[in-house]
Amino acid sequence: MSKLRERTSQQSFVMILAGISLLGILAFCAYWPSLHAPFVFDDQFAILENHSIEHMADLRLVLSPPAEAAGAAGRPLVNLTLAINYAIGHYNVFGYHLFNVCLHILTSVVLFLILLRALKLDSSYWFSLSVVSIWALHPLLTESVSCVIQRDEILGAFFILLTLYAFIKSIDSCSEQHAKLWKSVSLLACSVGIGAKETIICAPLIVFLYDSFYVTGSFLGSLKIRKGYYTVLCATWIPLFYLIFNSNKRGGTVGFGLGVSTWSYLLTQTKALCIYIKLVLWPRPLIIDYGTQLVRGINEIPLQAIFISGVLIVTLYGLIRKQSYAFLGAVFFILLAPSSSFVPLVSQPIAEHRMYLPSIVVLVSLSLIIVITLPSKFIPVLSSVLISILLILTYLRNNDYQNELNLINQCISYNPLNDRAYLNRGTLLSRDGKIDEAIQDYETALKLNTKSADTHFNLALLHEQKGDLVSAKNHLIEAIVIKPNYPVASYELGLVYFKDRDYNSAIVHLKFALKLQPTIQKTRKLLSQCYSLIGDQQAQNQEFIAALDSYEAALNLDIGNSRLHCNLGNVFSVLGKKSEAVNEYQEAIRYDSLNVNAHYNLAQELMDQGKYNEAQSELSIVRKLNQVHP
Repeated sequence: MSKLRERTSQQSFVMILAGISLLGILAFCAYWPSLHAPFVFDDQFAILENHSIEHMADLRLVLSPPAEAAGAAGRPLVNLTLAINYAIGHYNVFGYHLFNVCLHILTSVVLFLILLRALKLDSSYWFSLSVVSIWALHPLLTESVSCVIQRDEILGAFFILLTLYAFIKSIDSCSEQHAKLWKSVSLLACSVGIGAKETIICAPLIVFLYDSFYVTGSFLGSLKIRKGYYTVLCATWIPLFYLIFNSNKRGGTVGFGLGVSTWSYLLTQTKALCIYIKLVLWPRPLIIDYGTQLVRGINEIPLQAIFISGVLIVTLYGLIRKQSYAFLGAVFFILLAPSSSFVPLVSQPIAEHRMYLPSIVVLVSLSLIIVITLPSKFIPVLSSVLISILLILTYLRNNDYQNELNLINQCISYNPLNDRAYLNRGTLLSRDGKIDEAIQDYETALKLNTKSADTHFNLALLHEQKGDLVSAKNHLIEAIVIKPNYPVASYELGLVYFKDRDYNSAIVHLKFALKLQPTIQKTRKLLSQCYSLIGDQQAQNQEFIAALDSYEAALNLDIGNSRLHCNLGNVFSVLGKKSEAVNEYQEAIRYDSLNVNAHYNLAQELMDQGKYNEAQSELSIVRKLNQVHP
């Protein structure tokens, strides 16, 4: 009997391994075109402009991504994975995409193992393998896998599933020791997941529902039996909330008081849920950016409101009556609650990547209905055909990611009122040197949304590039009015004033930009240059005390500037502070031994002090330098 069990166990292991291998092969085939796709959309901010990933040796910096790092902001684990990619291949896209695809496959494997253990069907193996294959190959998931920074969605899903799987294993364990081990794995997975994405907040709720429905059969019973486990599991919310608020509520794009009403956002999410469900059933058209337009009244979405309200009511009724279907409905709403309820995400009200994990709930529900209603002989054929079709569709969708302009044009075709799509297209056109076309797109974006600070900023850059400093200045001022804490706009406005030789105005904006981003060297350099030029003007006007202050302010920002030390020495000399002048000339020479003026002026000071030998030595250096650099 024991040999029979051992043989059965070995056969099960081989079958599971074969299923996992098949999942991996299918997913790699579907996502092969994405491996060489360029960085798109938020990848620009999360990777190319996120300098924290360049310092793998400084883990503290890596685990504290900047608020501007898009999908990596407030998500240290995501930023760590990007830093690892950077350390291995810098900005070679292949490594970043390979990581996403492998993570997607790994998530599919965990999901497959969960379904194998959770389902009570005679053909649970083939059912689980078919459903997970359909899910892994579904085109709706391409945004999460093919857009690099959306790995936060996959990471969040992976740790949610791992938390649940480890809990199921702890329940099914034969010994108490194994049960404790798997519970520890579950708690660890949930804890690590807080660094991936805020959706990990759903993990304790989903585990609790599974426990209540399929283990204890009672909500109170689950709490009573595993009170300590759930206390620790929910305690992971504390550091999660810290990360959210420490990232300034995801860069000021999430939360209340951001100009979006709760009711309007809730209505928009009602529309979004219907779009998401429809895309699971019919994945066309797939849009990477739906824009920021909101539903203003329920009269705009009467049928969607009735449908979602009906599903929600049926789910709540099923929860009360402990009906099995209610578990799937509840998990669906729980997974979408962090992004698709009443808490506004103003930058992206509708996003397909949010359906990465919730889509499995819809697919499992539909698959169960099909298994119950259709004769069993048709199901393998139907599954095979569906998997083949989805593989082809996902492969073709991944080809779209080879060209970001095509993706943006799809967004504009779907929604001609999407101002952000015109903004993004304008940015691409400007990179290709098509300045006039880019300006036209930016102006269209501004007509659709006059309160877009980013559009004003980008338009200002192009006007500045064309030499129209007045227009550039006006757009930058407008951008800062709309978004006061906008460091790059403050810097550019300072730069425009600098080009216009209004150094005092430039200093005001550059100082503010430096306050917002103290480590940006180009801001420090330009601010130092402004003080230096003002000092030059003051020195020419014989305002030497004022020039002294200006040069010292410039040196505080650029301590190693030999020219500044020399100029400061000149001012000290005029003011009769000979020893200070000598010190500054020597500092100038220390930072640049080829500074002829510093050597010559030092010689003059030394001669005035009667140090003729030292002065003669400096003059010899001056003669040699003039011969080399006449």
